[in-house]
Amino acid sequence: MLQTGCTSTSADTNEQLRADLDAAIEQAADYLETQQADNGSWPSQTYGLFRDGVALTPHVLRSLAQTEPNNTAVQDGLDFIGQHIEAVVDGEGVWRLKPAVRGPVYFCADTWLALEHADKPDIPDRYKHATLKLVLKRLQISNDRAPSFAQHGGWGYGIKPFDNLPDDIDWIETFDHGRAKDRIFPNLSANISATVYALDVLAPRPSNKPFRDTRYTWAPIKYPALAFAARCQNFESGDDRFDDGGFFFNPADAARNKGGPAGTDKHGYARFHSSGSSTADGLRVLLLCRVEKDDPRILAARDWLFKHFDPEHNPGTFNEDRKILRDAYYFYYAASVADTFTLLGDGPDDWAQDLAKALISKQINDGSFANPFTDGKEDDPLIATPFALRAMLACREAMGQ
Repeated sequence: MLQTGCTSTSADTNEQLRADLDAAIEQAADYLETQQADNGSWPSQTYGLFRDGVALTPHVLRSLAQTEPNNTAVQDGLDFIGQHIEAVVDGEGVWRLKPAVRGPVYFCADTWLALEHADKPDIPDRYKHATLKLVLKRLQISNDRAPSFAQHGGWGYGIKPFDNLPDDIDWIETFDHGRAKDRIFPNLSANISATVYALDVLAPRPSNKPFRDTRYTWAPIKYPALAFAARCQNFESGDDRFDDGGFFFNPADAARNKGGPAGTDKHGYARFHSSGSSTADGLRVLLLCRVEKDDPRILAARDWLFKHFDPEHNPGTFNEDRKILRDAYYFYYAASVADTFTLLGDGPDDWAQDLAKALISKQINDGSFANPFTDGKEDDPLIATPFALRAMLACREAMGQ
């Protein structure tokens, strides 16, 4: 049963917190509505890369559509996205335009989930299901590569199917935990964040709208994804100094693992620190791939996340030169850990109340959220606020009536 935290919190305090959380959710949604442009998009006022409106609109809509799916702002935003789906993907699932920083995986996943929440009937199902899902399927890095390849089975920031790369691509040398040297283009490097975004859409779930397409099947997606997740988990390597059960961002790129290198294990392999955001993502990957909840991989990740859960900060070990990155992705972490506890159906005592209090305390007077750190671009309220709103909605669901 989902732990809502009633063990140590009085009924009166819970009732007041629910009222405060409802108000914070409403204020965040109202803020997002005020930032909508006349064309229905949400262009960034902070980063030029996001000023086209295409980049952030799905991100905003994924959260906003959960609050009031039929209000005017949501419908106008979906109209804007509907006009641009054909501009960015074709019917065969090929991404046509170079995207902004968030990339095609995030665009397609957020768009699909926003459409699911809003259930907008006048956008054809072939976009909602076939095209967006096919893009995500084609972007999985598993095409005819050896299973030992570091990026096999994951998703990254790439804009082309992995089997359709130019011959003169600018490769760099990298490692798969030191096991085998490989070549990988930096922007195609898979990571646990993009992977869980893709699986949030591709993983089968109960639905009264069955999706059927001979080009989309689950097993060839699931097993490579689990292989990639295994490379991102500090688990059963035979060296207890590093096998804490948590996850890290990427198995082959030290610079993108925010906590930094953890050292070299007894086999001579490079290891990376586990973090809260990556462990929440990794545990959700396992759950979406239907790994049994008593599986040792699930239990190890669950134990790490329960032990290290922190409502105020992204937990984990960060090297001295990486400490500034701990909270640069705080709102992303809050959304991911809330979604993961919800999917798991369990969480530390009072997790929802504690996370709700932390988020409410960080809300700005106009209803927005913004991170003082810039590395994760969460200093842009249009990036931070949807994450915070998503986390608060999950907290509210866990707290009940």
